[in-house]
Amino acid sequence: MKLHRAPKITHETVHIDFARQTAQEIDALFRGMSHQVRHLSVTLRPSAHSTCSQHALWTTFDGVDLRLLDIRPARDAISEDVPPGTAIFQKRFAGSGEARLAVRCEDATWIDVRRVQQAGKREVGVTDWWNGVKRKEDGRVLFGR
Repeated sequence: MKLHRAPKITHETVHIDFARQTAQEIDALFRGMSHQVRHLSVTLRPSAHSTCSQHALWTTFDGVDLRLLDIRPARDAISEDVPPGTAIFQKRFAGSGEARLAVRCEDATWIDVRRVQQAGKREVGVTDWWNGVKRKEDGRVLFGR
């Protein structure tokens, strides 16, 4: 029996294409990649939201990479008919009282994003990120463009 090496994980491996991936596929990729940490990195007291991952899922917003650091499939669907990649911010949503950024994926599925990191910036919750976004149309933004 010949052993084969696993394929190398690249930046493109963890790129999110909301038009081609369902929320379940994105969640599986997130769970499979988010534990991959850089060699020789040490976290003495990791928080619930610590991210040492060099393979964080990412998309683009306004031509800049945006790492998605805390995501999960949405528990409740949003009834709006919008194109994949459309993100809608909700200050508080049913059941948790937390803010979320709901992003439409393929097959009318949705993911909730809780923490992000824009290239060259620090990691922030979606409320802080949303407050800094300048190009919002009707309370929405479009990822992947």
